[in-house]
Amino acid sequence: AEVGPSEPGWQVSDFACDGATATLCEDAYYLRSNFREALSYGADVYVMLFGTNDAKFSIWHEKNFIKDYLTIIGHLLLGCAREAPPAVVLVVPPPLASEGGLGVQRNVVNELLPKLVQRVAEQVKLEVVDAFSQLGGASPSF
Repeated sequence: AEVGPSEPGWQVSDFACDGATATLCEDAYYLRSNFREALSYGADVYVMLFGTNDAKFSIWHEKNFIKDYLTIIGHLLLGCAREAPPAVVLVVPPPLASEGGLGVQRNVVNELLPKLVQRVAEQVKLEVVDAFSQLGGASPSF
């Protein structure tokens, strides 16, 4: 979907999917049409923010998250409809203020995900936007 006015020379599209996870489960982004559309779009830059929905009690498994997160990254880098690989930017999810909303685990979002996203970015040499720290991180109010 096209998103608002773009800078000259830029075209911005949104392939997000509410409630989607990186983890392969019934809510997996990998299984959604949005993912197929993103791949066929052939963007120069993809910005990925995953983790909060993965942190639900019923879904969270660290090794599966990392494996499936890397799978999505790999598809974006190698499977896009373009000649050169796109830039992929990973976003550390914003902090979670309270435990339990929609079953999301606060400790996973506020303690584990910031480290995991950074580690994955280093592993595959991608840039990171740290929304977690920019929005207060693990401040006392969180």
